Amino acid sequence: MAVVYIIDSSSLIDLMDCNPIDIYPSVWKRLIDLHLEDRLYSHIEVYLEIESQDDELKKWAKEQKNKYPNLFRSYSTAQQKYLADILKNFEAFVKINGNTYKDADPWLVALALEIRKTPTIFGPNEPIIVTEEILKGNKVKIPYVSNHYGIKCLKIFDVFRHEGWRF
Repeated sequence: MAVVYIIDSSSLIDLMDCNPIDIYPSVWKRLIDLHLEDRLYSHIEVYLEIESQDDELKKWAKEQKNKYPNLFRSYSTAQQKYLADILKNFEAFVKINGNTYKDADPWLVALALEIRKTPTIFGPNEPIIVTEEILKGNKVKIPYVSNHYGIKCLKIFDVFRHEGWRF
């Protein structure tokens, strides 16, 4: 079973804060190496969240999107079907005080569901969402919704441990 990571903007932001590219380039290279192994993706909605900032992460994301267009996966019919189910079950996932807002979170779960159903020559994929959000009671965040669909979540440094990385 191939582990495929789907990374949230919260993890990329925290990583940039703790391991800036200019000081820790090897950390960022390892992420791209995972992508080149078809084991790390994000969603175009994450890219759009990052793009709204004006910082080094925005610059990095833009460079990577140009080099590796599939790193930030685009919308698909399968994701839209999964998204409809997610929003039916977890309306609060995209609403604050009754108002709908734009957010990458449901798209990350939909992408994980799509990747889980995509067969490979090595067998099924095991998607893991990489996010710094934590499970707090029944608060409708990525870990809560992911748990409902049987998708594991890890923080970015737990991914490093999972992969056996040392720097």
